[in-house]
Amino acid sequence: MKIDRSRKSTLILPALMLLTGCFFSVHALAQTIPTPESVLGFKPGQERRLASWDQFLGYFRKLDEASDRVKLDLLGQTTLKRPFVALTISSADNLARLEEYKDIQRKLADPRLLEKSDDAAISKLIAAGKTIVVITCSIHSTEVGGTFAAVELAHRLASSESPEVKLILDNVIVLLVRRSILTEPILLLNGMQKRWEPRPKAHRRRSFIIITPVMTTTVTGMLSRRSKRS
Repeated sequence: MKIDRSRKSTLILPALMLLTGCFFSVHALAQTIPTPESVLGFKPGQERRLASWDQFLGYFRKLDEASDRVKLDLLGQTTLKRPFVALTISSADNLARLEEYKDIQRKLADPRLLEKSDDAAISKLIAAGKTIVVITCSIHSTEVGGTFAAVELAHRLASSESPEVKLILDNVIVLLVRRSILTEPILLLNGMQKRWEPRPKAHRRRSFIIITPVMTTTVTGMLSRRSKRS
């Protein structure tokens, strides 16, 4: 069957308009998500340029405001009374159902809540949930690369429209937490503000045994909420 040129134009023009609209919508999304450079004032990794915790926190707040893929939560305070936060990153649909996915994780983590469930019910619960990935970034105040990597990662997940990133966002809930969960002054968010500060009396590799440093208890509380039956 032959299609005359006017008919071809009728078919091609809407397709071009659709593709153009998609391009500009993707471009517009990328433009509305702030880059780390636009907030920190320099490109991460630039020689002899560092940022304070307040600057990183400012970037996370702007990301939270600009993207429906990002949710910023205040977990508590450090021993030096600085904000200790977690960034939850996933698709907008997943974040809208975050409490549902938390409940699934809570049930799967506590065998007591599944005592009356058979294997089929448990398998169904697993299939309904999402993969939860917790990423911590740095420990010592002199090891700054992990923190800059965190803002770069957060920006990419919040702004990218690539199929790979969309696949991740649809299936994974990322918890980006400052790795300040052991002993404080050697940990980044306090250490970057001030290199020399009093240390809590806990060894950084043993604080998870006794769970006494403030930020250790904060993070363990986030990761393992106890059920009402505890």
